[in-house]
Amino acid sequence: MKLTLKSNALTDRGVFERIMEEKSQELFGLNKRFLSLKSELEEYQLKHERLVDELNEKKFQISSQLDAFNKSNITIEINFDRIILDVNDNFSKIFGYAKSEIIGKTYDTLINDSSNQREAQDLLWDSLRNGLSQEGEFLRLSKTGEDIWLSGSYSVILDSEGTPCRVLKIATDVTQSKNQLFKLNQQIDAVNCAAVVYETDSMGNITFSNDLFCEISGYSSEELIGQNYSDIMWQAIRLGEVWSGSIINKSKTNSDYWLDITIVPFKNTEGEIYKYVTIGSETTRQKMLEIELSIQTDKLQFQQEKLQIANLELHGNTLKLKQSEDRLKDQQQELIKTNLDLSNSSKLLNERNQTLNDKNQELIRISKELFSKAEELELTSKYKSEFLANISHELRTPLNSIILLSQLLAENTNDKLDNDQRDYAAVINSSGHALLKLMEEILDFSKIESGKFHVVLDTIDLESWLNSMANMFQPLAQKQGVGFSIEKIGNIPKNIISDEGRLEQVIRSLVSNAFKFTENGHVKIIVRLPNEKEINDSNIIESNFIIFEIIDSGIGIEKEKQALIFEAFHQADGSIQRKHGGIGLGLSISQEIAQLLGGELTLESTFGEGSIFKLAIPNNPQGVIPKVSGQDTSLDSFEQNNNTTDDSNGAVLDHEKGESSNTYFQSLLEQIKIDSGIKPSK
Repeated sequence: MKLTLKSNALTDRGVFERIMEEKSQELFGLNKRFLSLKSELEEYQLKHERLVDELNEKKFQISSQLDAFNKSNITIEINFDRIILDVNDNFSKIFGYAKSEIIGKTYDTLINDSSNQREAQDLLWDSLRNGLSQEGEFLRLSKTGEDIWLSGSYSVILDSEGTPCRVLKIATDVTQSKNQLFKLNQQIDAVNCAAVVYETDSMGNITFSNDLFCEISGYSSEELIGQNYSDIMWQAIRLGEVWSGSIINKSKTNSDYWLDITIVPFKNTEGEIYKYVTIGSETTRQKMLEIELSIQTDKLQFQQEKLQIANLELHGNTLKLKQSEDRLKDQQQELIKTNLDLSNSSKLLNERNQTLNDKNQELIRISKELFSKAEELELTSKYKSEFLANISHELRTPLNSIILLSQLLAENTNDKLDNDQRDYAAVINSSGHALLKLMEEILDFSKIESGKFHVVLDTIDLESWLNSMANMFQPLAQKQGVGFSIEKIGNIPKNIISDEGRLEQVIRSLVSNAFKFTENGHVKIIVRLPNEKEINDSNIIESNFIIFEIIDSGIGIEKEKQALIFEAFHQADGSIQRKHGGIGLGLSISQEIAQLLGGELTLESTFGEGSIFKLAIPNNPQGVIPKVSGQDTSLDSFEQNNNTTDDSNGAVLDHEKGESSNTYFQSLLEQIKIDSGIKPSK
């Protein structure tokens, strides 16, 4: 037992040591990683400190440059009213004005009136207003009245719209150098007046000459340049002329010395030169001073050019700084404006979205209402159609009985009725037919409204069809004592393609109206082709159209009432309905049929003289929707589509075609008796 415990203890100790060793290695790795990160952090800190030092050094350099610029240059900011807006400290130091004394004053304060610079200043400012920068040397006046020379430039500063708004002048004080140069020029002028000034190259060839030298030598400047001085001297001497001038010689110590000499040739009695006498004076010191003066002049000119270049560079850097500052300001203003625009646009967009949502909800509500109304209208139309079909069926059976019985009574085949009774029967028969026609018109109008009014295209024998029209209306014309004729004009085709039933319905309605409103005179049907004017003036009539004109010499229609007669339930005058009957559907239906046939129905009428109804329809119309094969559009079909009834109850007598048959009447009469509960006769 003790051995077992000891063994377990040793095992646990080994495991513990292994775990400690692993943890030690892991801790060593973490320590190593920590030291690496610490080293990297220190390196980053060093880099950061180095960058900070470099940045501070750059700032110090820029600050030093700006301080040096302000100490060595003058800056003046002016608007276009010539009012001084700002100056630097160097300006105050040189001109003697404190900033508070000069800011707000006019720039003309610095102009010397006695120097006649006003006109030049006006020209300068005109150029600046046109955006043209100017540079040069300018004479100005200090607070104490001393003249100060400035060398620099006027730079135009533009606003955000590219318009000149102010001027920045950057200049350096060159008063001292200007004075020195003035004194130097005075000295040079004095030397030029008293001595010869020339320049030669190393070979002794002349490169420059002053006016005095040209005057003394007798040569022009162009003639002297490139010549050797000694050649010119000895050329004059050989000619026997006196020559005076300066020469340079070498001393025994090999040093140079200058002589101003005059060489005079001496001639013998024969005019030949035999000797030369030279008289001169040493001018070495004077020559050395002249050489030193020339060197100093060149140095001064070089320094002045270098200073001008530095001024130009400084001016360019200043402009760049100003432009950068202006761009930053413009960008900041533009950014603020853009943010405001975006904010306003966002608000406007939200308002529009809300308005659009409200309108969408309103449209959805209206659409639902319209859909509901459409369903109600469709249901109402269906009920109306069913009602018309049912009422038609219910009315036609007794109406047919009235028509047939009144027809039999009016014929009085058994001579059992007197004349008044026969007239009564005829009135009943006529009223029954009028009522039947009214029913047909109402049903047609109902089918037109519901879109169930169709056409059946077929070939029509025009000659035969016109003869049937003549046979139909000739008895009526004779009865009313009105002339009636049918006339064909032009090359009318023998056959046309259209809906014969609908065409006959329109012509019958128009001719019936013509007879109705024509008590004396004539009624005429003219069939012709359209003329060129009708084709050009109409948007419908084309060359393949056939025109039917129904002309009467009746009462006519007033012009202001001609448009009303084509509307449903309208007539030209209320007295017409009382006198001639009808409810004003015939012309409305006729116009709809004309449009279904692809044509038009128009009216020309003069009140008291008559009317012309013109029906124009296409021969073989294109785009006209015919009925579906096997679909009937007659009155009986309308009823049969809505009711399943016995065909015998739907029989109709067509009085206008003059169809009558005693056998048919007799059988129909027997059927009516059976339906009425009367015992049929044997």
